[in-house]
Amino acid sequence: MAAVTFGALFNTDSLDLQRAAVLALVSGLQRYMPAGGSTLVDGVIRPSLGWVVLSQLDRVSRAWIVDEPDLWRNIFTFGSWDAVACFAHRADFAGGAVDMDNLLRNATSDDLQVIGRPPASNSCILQILKRCGTVYSGISSIAFRHNAAAFIIKALRVDVFSQLHTLRLYVSSTTPLLHFDLPSLRTLEFYGVRDAPDKPIVAWRAAPCVSASVLAHIAAGASLELLGLEGVDVCADAQEEPVLVRVPEVFLLIKKPSSVAAVLTFLSDGIPDTTYCVFCRPSFTDPLPDWVWRCASINPNERLAVMFEGSRTMAWITIMPLEDWANARAPYLSEGVVPDRIYPPKQNQPTLIVRGRRISRLYRPDNGVQYSDAFTLDIKSYAGRVRACTVRELRISVDSRDVWLRTSKFCDELFLLLDGMENVVIEDERVAGSLAFVPHSCKQADIICREEWYGASGLLHLRVAVHLRRLNHVCLRGVERECDRRVVEEWRRKGLAVADQRVRGQPFFQRTQAEAELEEAKNILRYFEVRFKSHVMIVFFISLVSQLKDIAIREEMSMTY
Repeated sequence: MAAVTFGALFNTDSLDLQRAAVLALVSGLQRYMPAGGSTLVDGVIRPSLGWVVLSQLDRVSRAWIVDEPDLWRNIFTFGSWDAVACFAHRADFAGGAVDMDNLLRNATSDDLQVIGRPPASNSCILQILKRCGTVYSGISSIAFRHNAAAFIIKALRVDVFSQLHTLRLYVSSTTPLLHFDLPSLRTLEFYGVRDAPDKPIVAWRAAPCVSASVLAHIAAGASLELLGLEGVDVCADAQEEPVLVRVPEVFLLIKKPSSVAAVLTFLSDGIPDTTYCVFCRPSFTDPLPDWVWRCASINPNERLAVMFEGSRTMAWITIMPLEDWANARAPYLSEGVVPDRIYPPKQNQPTLIVRGRRISRLYRPDNGVQYSDAFTLDIKSYAGRVRACTVRELRISVDSRDVWLRTSKFCDELFLLLDGMENVVIEDERVAGSLAFVPHSCKQADIICREEWYGASGLLHLRVAVHLRRLNHVCLRGVERECDRRVVEEWRRKGLAVADQRVRGQPFFQRTQAEAELEEAKNILRYFEVRFKSHVMIVFFISLVSQLKDIAIREEMSMTY
């Protein structure tokens, strides 16, 4: 392209106007003329220079384009590594991001051979990587097949990467996980991957292993602000003295609790604002690991609150400081984390979630004696510090609707163990009868009357607790409902102190008897689809509602755990 003088085109001597015109033109065409896109030349599809041809303008205009690093961030999709290195050098590009998936997508056979050989300082790929601030090793099949992560690790050991501040490596069991020095590194993420029919996936089973000493060496030579480990196992080094490093933010999605303990051996706990987010899967019969209190930043003598979310076959228990109890938000088991990590449930799903001021663990008490013993021993280990408890049903979302799972049967055992509890909140009216087992130290019970409730009043379940005089004070919150009126009047006649803090709910439209019966039938269907997974009538019900999906999720996640 012949050099063009923009001053002549726009008939202006203002350099500011010329510069603005050049950058506006390049920025506007960048979307429609991507570097590395395909173009038809003489009947042959070839990679296109795209907007890069605009750098052939006059010398002044070219200098303006080169001085805008944002314009050069998509050059890494270009098919020729030589061209990418040339463009990056020409633009004095530094600090951008490169994803090996993009570099490998259009790589030639010669380029791919470079990945399999020891890295050379003068190779194009190293010249590209050295100019980047962020490097992702890639999770595509070609990156997995050619072990791009191994090549990057070797390159980091033979050359200096002064610009690199963010590194994400997708490693497999065949990747040599060796230490390297990156003084400017602020974010380090290791993702363990394994091969799958479609493409490599993040490992949870058969995860690659990395030594704790390797991670400690990398962290000690860097300025880490975030350490992320997902789908990898970490082995402790018994013979080496751990090097303590300071990392403000730590994210771990690791199956083995022992791997989490190995990571903590080299992380200093001297930073008060260090935040942890840990997902792992201990055995249902193992005790609660000791490190959970450190990762949750909960003091050993701090008073606690327990949030119980259960169904017929399982129970999630979330521990939090008592001062956070009033402001906690349901669902408590996923408060503060991304719910997608837990739902929809899948095989080998995490059963222990630890984050700032929260500890959540899944239990299966009815699976056998060892399972119920683990449930009991865990609660006993901190029961003396528990002053408040909230009970809620375990819900799942199906077709954008919350489905109630079957009534939990473990609340009785929980209340019997919490002998120092003073306050309890019942959000699932079906377990209100468990208040008969609360300790005498319980001063108040709050019962939430919810508008979406259907059927007989859930307050009827409180008759035994009221008869045994286990409750000194009952507070009703939520909405006023006609089904509760007679029960509340009966309590007051018997002298039970009832504080009614309910508010008037939304008025219902007048319905005919047939409409009311139809609505009730829909509610029953919605509930029993989940409740009776093995009942023969569920087959009939499901056949009538073919639009409902994810039957496995509705069957109370029983096959998940």
